[in-house]
Amino acid sequence: MSNEALEPDPNIFSDEAYDSDGSQSTCSVSSSIFNGLIENGRSVPSDELQFETYEAGYHILDVGTGQGTWAIEVADKFPSGETDSAVVSSQWQFLLSLSLAIVRGVDLYPPPATWVPPNCILEIDDISRDWTWKDPFDLIHIRIFEGAFTLDEYRGFYKQCFQNTRPGGWIEQLEIQPIFCSQNDSLPEDSSPKEWSRSVFDAAARSGRPMELYENCVPMIEEAGFVETHVHETKWPIGAWPKDPMRREAGLINLQHWQSGLEGYSMHLLTNYGVPTPWSWEEVMAFVAKLRNDLANDHHQIYHFAKRVWARKPSSDEKAVKPSMPVDETKSSDSEGSVTADCP
Repeated sequence: MSNEALEPDPNIFSDEAYDSDGSQSTCSVSSSIFNGLIENGRSVPSDELQFETYEAGYHILDVGTGQGTWAIEVADKFPSGETDSAVVSSQWQFLLSLSLAIVRGVDLYPPPATWVPPNCILEIDDISRDWTWKDPFDLIHIRIFEGAFTLDEYRGFYKQCFQNTRPGGWIEQLEIQPIFCSQNDSLPEDSSPKEWSRSVFDAAARSGRPMELYENCVPMIEEAGFVETHVHETKWPIGAWPKDPMRREAGLINLQHWQSGLEGYSMHLLTNYGVPTPWSWEEVMAFVAKLRNDLANDHHQIYHFAKRVWARKPSSDEKAVKPSMPVDETKSSDSEGSVTADCP
């Protein structure tokens, strides 16, 4: 685990410094997408019939596509032969040698995108059920699936990823560890960030879907059959406290992510499985309001860990490789037990 300290900005609290209070930030990570065209019963030019002309290209699947931003940007970049490292990891640069990639984005609800490139398909599907796509994928991209499934459901999901990947194709996953830590150890144990991590982890355990994907995604990916596993773990700051300009900007974006997402992350778990008893709507909203303020306090130098994993499906003549680490099932043995939510 990468636990290298991030250098805080010594001027962050001086009167002469810029206003770094994340609560005052107006940063936005939204994008403008224009309307498409439905004509003569067809979505022009991005329906299945149109894609018959593109079958020679690479096939990419974006699981949990959300707004469809990643799928749309990758599809838009690949036909031109150019890409942005912020969108596609360097490991996938080999795809640029091709003129086209077909990108599918899938989620449980209709993505809000109203325009997509002609080589992008946004679909509604439940990936916990049997997959029905005809062609295998060269890359399956996954992000932030913590708490979505039980361990057995995750196993089934990764097996389907393996079965639907071409030999030599890749799986890539990005996960965050929802445990708020303080680099200068200034967060009291009874602070709202610490309490949130404990409460959400306990509620997730009681729901039967404990927060254990972060630790177990690597062994489960390998257990499914993938090889050549790579892991890159980093600290993600929350707020404007890092001195490095790029990390400061990343911290502000991450703060915006948590400020807007806390209610959604908290409400279902705490009102249904809260400890010791389910919380009321009012209790959750009051707690989230306090947590938003505390996360924006740069004095605490708050961060969490994030992990990017990528692995390859072996060719047919390669031997199976034993997983490098076993899946830790001790946390899920007792759904009423408390799952550890401590900083490393």
